[in-house]
Amino acid sequence: GQVQGVATLGWPGLDHPVIVTASADGTARVWDPRDPSRELARFDGHTDWARGVATLEWPGLDHPVIVTASDDGTARVWDPRDPSRELARFDGHTGWVMKVATLRWPGLDHPVIVTTSRDARVWDPRRPDRELARFDGHTGQVLDVAALAWPGLDHPVIVTASLDGTARVWDPYHPHRELAHLPLFGMGHAIAVLDRATLAIASSRGFLVFELRAHQESLREIDKRLSIQPDVTRADYP
Repeated sequence: GQVQGVATLGWPGLDHPVIVTASADGTARVWDPRDPSRELARFDGHTDWARGVATLEWPGLDHPVIVTASDDGTARVWDPRDPSRELARFDGHTGWVMKVATLRWPGLDHPVIVTTSRDARVWDPRRPDRELARFDGHTGQVLDVAALAWPGLDHPVIVTASLDGTARVWDPYHPHRELAHLPLFGMGHAIAVLDRATLAIASSRGFLVFELRAHQESLREIDKRLSIQPDVTRADYP
């Protein structure tokens, strides 16, 4: 099936990272990039398209685990060395779960999971029923999510891209606080964090790069150019 998401992780006995894919056939699979026909593991517990995939450190294990997001309305955590073992399931969303990311959370000694649907939510992987935060400002499906360092804060912030034509930056400790509202001139599809001050976002109208800078003024948009070619937008931090 169509590959919907990809991530990398270390693998025992190999001196190079392996690739994890999430697919429209409902599976996530691990591959050796130096032997593309070699499937190292398969996770087939989802009942609909697998859309997103990320890796996560897990307590009690000496290797990362895999987190997948699916159209079946769940995100799930898997042990890559025991593919039939589902470590956790998050089923609080009422629609498709599109993407997944991880970040550190205050007061916890382990990373948390961020999932997107028509909103974005933060979960404690050790307590799958515990929703730590919710970001519901978008008016369309949220297709991607990433974590980003933010000046003046001692914790990462969350960036989301949506079919509503915007990307937004959120403070995970204050879910109703929108730190930045970035126009995409089309539907937002994918986010790449280039460095702590630069975001690259793919939209239905092209590829945009946002340069973010600390400033006393409110968020403003300057040097905006709209075309089918890559657009460059610079925005100041509030």
